[in-house]
Amino acid sequence: MAEKTVEYTVHDYDPLNKAIDENLRIKRTRSVWGYAKSAALIMVAVGILVLLLAYAYYLFKKPHRLVSLDNIQKQVLKNEERLIDAEKKLPTDEEVNILTGEKLLQEKINKKNQEILDLKSQMENNKKVQDKEVQDLKTKIENNQADEELKAKHESELKALEEQNRKQEEKIKDDKKALEKETKRLEDKLTQQAQVQTDVVHFKWIDSTIGGQNVRIYTRLEFDDPRQLTPTQVTCYLSFVSPEYPNIEFDNKNYQQIYVPESVTSRLSLKVQDFKNIRNKNCQYDYD
Repeated sequence: MAEKTVEYTVHDYDPLNKAIDENLRIKRTRSVWGYAKSAALIMVAVGILVLLLAYAYYLFKKPHRLVSLDNIQKQVLKNEERLIDAEKKLPTDEEVNILTGEKLLQEKINKKNQEILDLKSQMENNKKVQDKEVQDLKTKIENNQADEELKAKHESELKALEEQNRKQEEKIKDDKKALEKETKRLEDKLTQQAQVQTDVVHFKWIDSTIGGQNVRIYTRLEFDDPRQLTPTQVTCYLSFVSPEYPNIEFDNKNYQQIYVPESVTSRLSLKVQDFKNIRNKNCQYDYD
């Protein structure tokens, strides 16, 4: 009986298996990275939530003060009145500038005079020291008459010392003359400044309203001499912000006959008494 020949085909699936394994590895890697990103986002969200809760707790525990608008307005008005009173007691800018200038000049003069006194004292002290040194050298010369060499040495030292003392004395005298000249210049300047008198008008104002119009009440402080601490005369007037209306003169504290044009009173439906009231309230006649 004849033997049968069996034929078969062998297939190699290794590349296919490797490809399948690689795909599975990539999917696992993507899954792990996705989980990591999700965990990180969750942690960030939790952190933000904690911060918001902490801030909300801070706002909840923060003490609050409830103040009515009326109290606030009263406090603001009180502070404004205090500032106005304080401003009344201040000297004008011109007064400050002049008084400060005179004070600085006088301080410079005093300083120069002290320097002159110091130089005089220095000259007297130097004179005593120099006389003693000269006398000591003269004594040495007399005691060394027999020693010509030592005598000549002392005589040379004496000549040099006298020349040095002369130059030092001349320098101090020149410095003293320069200080005296500068002091005289400053004294003349102070005298001239003290003789200058200039009229000064200082203005203070308060904003207000009348007849529905914004106005500003000006107080004029007139000084015959800017060094005065109190004004010579105090007058007042009202100025409308709108250029359609003229200024209303209130004059000084004792002036009672206020003139208001009829065109102003009729157009704004006001009376002269209304202007007297705003004058009495806002003109700063009492200057302390």
